[in-house]
Amino acid sequence: MIRVVVLYLLVFNTGTGDLLYQERKQMPMPSETGNPIEDCRIFGINKAYELTAKYQLTYPHASTNVDCQWEDEVK
Repeated sequence: MIRVVVLYLLVFNTGTGDLLYQERKQMPMPSETGNPIEDCRIFGINKAYELTAKYQLTYPHASTNVDCQWEDEVK
């Protein structure tokens, strides 16, 4: 079984608790630095800043959660 790193991005309106956006993305392997979780985290944080800025135009209390984890690859 092959293990891969998966990025989860969730944008919430923290004022109401509503989920505004979700994304699940398998990160490329091998990683650029040799640390796939750290590469995922850096990519996810950069993407989270973009998503938060986009959603805060409509939802001032928007916030993005980033999670990177190892999972079994599903084909």
